[in-house]
Amino acid sequence: MIVQTPGVYIKEKSLLPGSVAGVSTAVPAFIGITELKPDNKPHRIKSMFEFQNLFGGTYEPNFTVNGSEVIPDRRYFLYDALLAYFTNGGGPCYIVSAETYSNTDSANIVGALSAAISVAGGIDEVTLMVMPDMHFQYNDNGSIADLGVDYGTLASALVTESATRQDRFALLDYLNMNATSIDTRSAITATSGDLPYGAVYYPWLRNSAGYKVSFDQLSGLSISGPEITAVNNVNNDLTALGTAYGEIYDMNGLKQTFLDKTESLNTQAKLRGVFEWFYSLIKLVDGSTTCNDPVVLSYLSSLESNSSFTDHVKNLYWITRHLDDASFLTSGTTPHFPNNGTYSGAIPDASWISSVYGEASYIDLENLFMNLSYSVPSNGTINEKNKQVVSDLNSGLYVDLNAIFAGIAGLFDTALSRKKILEDQLFAKVDDYSDARVAVENYMKQVPAQGAVAGVYCKNDRDRGVWKSPANMAVLGIERPLVEVSNQEQDNLNVDASTGKSINVIRTFTGKGPLIWGARTLDGNSNEWRYIAVRRFFNYAEESIKKAMNDFVFEPNNARTWVKIKAMVVSFLVQQWQQGALTGNKMDEAFFVRIGEDTTSHAEILEGKINVQIGMAVARPAEFIILEFSHYSKA
Repeated sequence: MIVQTPGVYIKEKSLLPGSVAGVSTAVPAFIGITELKPDNKPHRIKSMFEFQNLFGGTYEPNFTVNGSEVIPDRRYFLYDALLAYFTNGGGPCYIVSAETYSNTDSANIVGALSAAISVAGGIDEVTLMVMPDMHFQYNDNGSIADLGVDYGTLASALVTESATRQDRFALLDYLNMNATSIDTRSAITATSGDLPYGAVYYPWLRNSAGYKVSFDQLSGLSISGPEITAVNNVNNDLTALGTAYGEIYDMNGLKQTFLDKTESLNTQAKLRGVFEWFYSLIKLVDGSTTCNDPVVLSYLSSLESNSSFTDHVKNLYWITRHLDDASFLTSGTTPHFPNNGTYSGAIPDASWISSVYGEASYIDLENLFMNLSYSVPSNGTINEKNKQVVSDLNSGLYVDLNAIFAGIAGLFDTALSRKKILEDQLFAKVDDYSDARVAVENYMKQVPAQGAVAGVYCKNDRDRGVWKSPANMAVLGIERPLVEVSNQEQDNLNVDASTGKSINVIRTFTGKGPLIWGARTLDGNSNEWRYIAVRRFFNYAEESIKKAMNDFVFEPNNARTWVKIKAMVVSFLVQQWQQGALTGNKMDEAFFVRIGEDTTSHAEILEGKINVQIGMAVARPAEFIILEFSHYSKA
């Protein structure tokens, strides 16, 4: 402070050390296959609404019915996992789309998912790695197949990536419901040093969400009857309508296409081309379409007999038909009309229009064409006149396009509504279809536990803290685990003497529902890294302190800097101890921080190194509570 004027001055001096800001502990990266892939980058989302806007919806499999079994063409699980994640308390997460549904098959999905693991690994904020589509299923010559041995490759890669980054944790499931603990343990081949960075959960879950299959999704049922005929008839109607009016069905889409075509015109383009395209669509509304379903046929008949609708159709028909016959701007600024030779003037007169299009009584063609100049303006563009035609049509001056679009849309809506009613009757009355619907629903309700478990991790960290084991917590949005596990069965899952790869179980308890009933990493035989909470707390502390230490890079390597670093780290660990993350009645029982000449040699100081030793007594879960009872007799 430079002082020149007499007076009293105040200078505040900060005595508090720098602080360590705790990083986020539950930000998953979901890796999988999506309907849409906007780009090759990961995207951070906060809701299913954001996911659907960016990546589209779920995949609707087509099923082949083979006796009592239904076999999907393909099945992806990312969408279901995300629903379970948000249902169970999940917050912001990242989506890494490996590929789209349409570009994926059993031959390329492993390569796509493997590449996506590396992309997810590069996201600094991520602390959980989740890949539901490692359970991809598909139709393999009439039976359901999965990735088989590739599951082990992908699961191991996920654990290894987490261990390499040292700031995240991988969540895994069994490959499928028929896999065994031996299959799963042997498939995961990550090195023993990497195993603390992952955990496996068993079994899969039965989703509580309903699922209804449609008639079009089923094949392999050779059944006839009036219900089948009725649905086939309305399906044929929809096919015919799609052929005739498919491009007109989407009112806004068509009008936008119409405008886009006009906007793209240049001095060499012709408005005629736009109207020819429009004409090729609208001329189909002439009563030639035949419908099989009586309800759809009745709507079509009423549409064609509606004078307001037909007048608008005929008006637009004549506009487009006129321009279909004409060829504008073929030579200079003089329009050429094949039906009447070459006209000598720049604009056709009323007598010419009357003689050529005398039957066009549905529109004031004279008013339309006498108010449009087809000659090229001096600025060399015809866009302005084109825009005027578009504006006149959209305003309803000559043709109410909305009336046409709404009528066609109503025809499609009638057919679709009719189809739904007939499908419901079919599935209610025909046993084979009813049985197939039940089988499809049972199959589609089976989902891996990864998504739900990731949501529980987020809720646990938010409500309690990362040092509390994400266990003895309810799993929401499911009916039940697909397999009920007994105490005896869990003995062999929780502890494995040979490999140490513990498997955490989701079990149903009376009055409590499904609970996560396990808290171990894949390194279950390790006294240091046996528990998920211990490994994840170390991840949290290491990453938080590491980021805070960046402020000291290039600072003088002397006692002053050492004191600042120690004070900062001690302050952070005291907070963790006070919140219950560390054990010990006193601070020196809970942790230690060593820095300076005790940890860094003179040679290392010359090399610019500062060694900081940190020890933490992290609280471990009370996994086994043993109660001793005995008879008590009062003398």
